[in-house]
Amino acid sequence: MAHNACFNASYDFNLLREGLRRQGYQLVQKPEDADEVIFAGCAVRGKWVDDAIRQITSIHDRAPKAKVTVTGCVASIDAEMVRSLTRVHNLTIGRQEDVLKRYTGLEIGTLDRDVTQDTSIDFEGATDNGLSQLRRRLGPEKAEVVASLQQVDREHGTVLESTYRRTTRGFVFYHENEPTEFIVVTRSCPYKCAFCAIPHGRGAYTSVPLDAVLEKARTSLARGIRRITLIGDEVGNYGANEKGPKFRDLMTALLDLDPGIRLSIRYLEPKPFLRNADLFRRWCGDGRIDLLYVSLQSGSQRILDAMSRRYNIGEIANFYSTLRRTTDTVFYCNWMVGFPSETHSEYMETVSLVKDLNLQINTAVPFSARPNTPANDMTGQIDEQEKELRVDGLKRVIADIKVASFAGLFDVLEPARRASLVQKIGNAELVEHDNLMPGPA
Repeated sequence: MAHNACFNASYDFNLLREGLRRQGYQLVQKPEDADEVIFAGCAVRGKWVDDAIRQITSIHDRAPKAKVTVTGCVASIDAEMVRSLTRVHNLTIGRQEDVLKRYTGLEIGTLDRDVTQDTSIDFEGATDNGLSQLRRRLGPEKAEVVASLQQVDREHGTVLESTYRRTTRGFVFYHENEPTEFIVVTRSCPYKCAFCAIPHGRGAYTSVPLDAVLEKARTSLARGIRRITLIGDEVGNYGANEKGPKFRDLMTALLDLDPGIRLSIRYLEPKPFLRNADLFRRWCGDGRIDLLYVSLQSGSQRILDAMSRRYNIGEIANFYSTLRRTTDTVFYCNWMVGFPSETHSEYMETVSLVKDLNLQINTAVPFSARPNTPANDMTGQIDEQEKELRVDGLKRVIADIKVASFAGLFDVLEPARRASLVQKIGNAELVEHDNLMPGPA
């Protein structure tokens, strides 16, 4: 079993793996040893579809007699491309929940109720199966920064390493320092952004029953874990279009379980973020929210409207900025550049907003045209070279923000050592290993 999937999809892939194990299937590490290989592919960006096809082809070359089952978002979004570009004759393509049901008879929600997924689980996939693991979140650059900060902490009694881990992409979610329970509360997304294929790839928007979520949280508390991350392609519309508890009820019920519980949310759209502003202001102010992953995508109102996101960027940015200044919550934000018809001036609006908000974790993402999305056929497509230039420029701005956030913490060091460490942090921010293609998202 292998994947190049995002965190949310790899959570479900781990459920598939556990279901097979419980039904007595022998799981092996390498394709050569397998009768069948199951691969979950990402389709959010075209580059990850290309990567999935390369890996599937490599699997077939190494184990030509093995059956190959392809699942994940790529199975729903780019099935025909996978069929036409791979040389696999014995190929099956299907959704993860369908594969699970076919082999084990289990429903994904039923299995998820009693499977714990926390920081002891590897969400990046095996590294010893011989397949190219392009989507690694950490590389030697960030490891070197951690080693240097550990040395400073030992010498001066500081806590710089933990601060860096808590506010740096690659450690968050994948390499958490503090024990954390991950609980899926929603799957797919109810919004129809012009660039996004997730609703097609992940299916109808659904919410996990509140009693199941609370049961897992109580189990976490019994194990001494009070830090919980809520997982979903969009968590803020929990319970939408269903009778019963809504997002506010979910959050309140979890926080009421124990005064020591702290929550993080992986993927919250700006609209429900702003809709629940009063609660977030209180929860963040009370130290109950560790991290919020809320992506704004652009600083240009016209581009946001073209993306079909349609929130007021000024209003949401003001609220974002207030929480950033007045609370200790970590904010994680994606910024998309090169959307069709984006002018250089509109790109600079995004750059300006990134600087103004000064968020702890920022990711620059180039627009990638995906099939069956409105943006795929829009006029004014930006050429790849220009998109690359804009992404590189925004990455440098993001690196400068990271450097500035730490530079003032190194006053205990002599100037030469301080300058060296600041440079390491900046360089590590520029090298995003999961965005590299061969040969290095």
